[in-house]
Amino acid sequence: SGCKITVTGAPRFDLITSDPFQTKIVDNPCILFFSFPLTSALPDLRASGGTFPPTGGFRKLFSSAHQTTARIALEHPDCKVVIRPKWYAGKWKEYIDRSIESVFHRGVWPDNFLIDDTTSTEKLIKEAGLVISFNSTTGFEALLSNKIAVLPHYEGGHYCKLYISCFAGAVRPDCRGRHDRECASTCYVGAV
Repeated sequence: SGCKITVTGAPRFDLITSDPFQTKIVDNPCILFFSFPLTSALPDLRASGGTFPPTGGFRKLFSSAHQTTARIALEHPDCKVVIRPKWYAGKWKEYIDRSIESVFHRGVWPDNFLIDDTTSTEKLIKEAGLVISFNSTTGFEALLSNKIAVLPHYEGGHYCKLYISCFAGAVRPDCRGRHDRECASTCYVGAV
């Protein structure tokens, strides 16, 4: 009989669960959106067309989620809003910029809006109160850190719905369940 090791998650999850300050409520409201490639959860398309192929993938969801995140920043100037792509260059930058330019006219971003591809995900999650992610372990990291975790879901048109996985105690109970991103973010911003 030999020793057997079973791995049940990313090793960095251990760092989150061993942090005694993980449940600290952040003083300043911050919404963190983890950007995703068009081929997220589509390995065959990624293999044939790359991360941002010329056709296919989650184009409408990508555009809608980024536009909605930009609108939240515009409508809630007291709330910091961060988009965190894996990298902000090349096609990824092009697609993000194209998506948000319809919200931020003439390329002028509000002071509370930031695209950050250099700060660690762990630090950003720790500073956030609400985390939005799609097909990413960052959603689990948010839950382990007792953050509000949100999954965007494209419903058609240019409208995002989301599934709220978990709420921190500061969020209004009447916003539980499946709501549009603006409602969940407004509930979060209004409660902090």
